[in-house]
Amino acid sequence: MSLPNSAVWNAPIINYSRHGTRRVDLTIGISYDDDIDKAIALAFEEIRSDPRVLEEPAPLVAVRALGESSVDLVIRAHVGTPDFWAATFALNKAIKQRFDADGINIPYPQRTLHIASGALDKAST
Repeated sequence: MSLPNSAVWNAPIINYSRHGTRRVDLTIGISYDDDIDKAIALAFEEIRSDPRVLEEPAPLVAVRALGESSVDLVIRAHVGTPDFWAATFALNKAIKQRFDADGINIPYPQRTLHIASGALDKAST
């Protein structure tokens, strides 16, 4: 592998494998109509059932943002560095399947359009 000099001089190089652990960060949106506390509890159950997830630092599931189309949950869990990608993929899948099984919806992006009365009449003339 080679790196161009400009990459070495102009940007920090981060060696993620240097540390023994890495943090898995997931953001999963749920519907505004769903029970936030139930979704958080279900996500925690899936995190705790994965043997790769470390107990310390403790996993976190919290409301990250109130988005345009969803309530966004942040899910953080620490795993051993060699398990990072496998755990990331497995947790995404497990949480999605658990939400499906328990009626928690992951909404598609949505837009609501409001057309002012008479706006179409003026545009067609």
